[in-house]
Amino acid sequence: MSQTVILHHYPNSPYAEKIRQALDFKSIPWVSVEQPRILPRPTLDPLAHGYRRIPVLQIGSDVYCDTALILDELEKRFPEPSFYPCRKGSDKKDVGIIQSLAQWTDRSFFQTSASLIPWELLAKSAPEFVKDRSQYRGREIDPAEATRAKPLMKDHLRVHLKRLEDILSDGREWVADTETPSIGDIHLYMNPWFLTGLNMAPDVYGKEWETYPLIKQWFQRLTQFTKSKRHDDAGSAMSGEEAIEIAKRTEATVQAFADTQNSNDRKPGEVVMVIPDDTGKIPVVGVIVGCDVDQIAIRPHKVSGKGVDTVVHFPRLGYYVLDPPAKM
Repeated sequence: MSQTVILHHYPNSPYAEKIRQALDFKSIPWVSVEQPRILPRPTLDPLAHGYRRIPVLQIGSDVYCDTALILDELEKRFPEPSFYPCRKGSDKKDVGIIQSLAQWTDRSFFQTSASLIPWELLAKSAPEFVKDRSQYRGREIDPAEATRAKPLMKDHLRVHLKRLEDILSDGREWVADTETPSIGDIHLYMNPWFLTGLNMAPDVYGKEWETYPLIKQWFQRLTQFTKSKRHDDAGSAMSGEEAIEIAKRTEATVQAFADTQNSNDRKPGEVVMVIPDDTGKIPVVGVIVGCDVDQIAIRPHKVSGKGVDTVVHFPRLGYYVLDPPAKM
């Protein structure tokens, strides 16, 4: 049970949907710990030590933050089938190019999609959600201003969707022209899934996505593919309390590692603060267990004495690694 893949998530999170699709892609059995969509998250905080984004992946007492690092860890632990199949008719792989798609889909594309959230309706029906997301963004959301900006943001959405339609316009089945889907397809799947789920901007893409027929066909192919690969034991429910107990009785698997080319000279044993570079800027302070060009792993409990003694892993891209405040 200690190596059980535990996903902390909530159903309508687009980033969590990306990981759910990735788990099904690899036919990985996993258990679901459903977290509240807004703070507080009392069963996640002791494990992630204040990190507030969803999803979080837990394996024993190793806690993986951010979809990019979660995907890297899944590829490492479950290498087959690979997220990076060869190009059609070749033995070459486009790993870097496919990984780079996430910088488009997760940032500018998703920022455009999220700008179409019906904030004025939510301000009336779920004001606590608007307040939470204002804190998450670091600035107050003005529902009226967001509504006024929607025509401009729909223009931006048309650009993103046209680019995806153009990628598919040469008849390829999958975005990287591979024999089977790659993680690039799942990166790009996230935004149409999110837009459709909240019925945002159907005037842009059409009632049944008829404005973008290639996206529609590709989306259906990918959905059918991942559904066919889903493990019979995928998504069974677990309580947050059970997940905490698993972490308490399991040793982290990570071994100390260091980046010999780190210009900031970060080393295992040093106390640092890790914080996202854009939103959800809640710092996590801990002792470095390991760091390299791709990730940093820290033990927050060794500094605060609070929560569970987990090793919390972050990607380097998208996060700052800083000296902690002088007084903790």
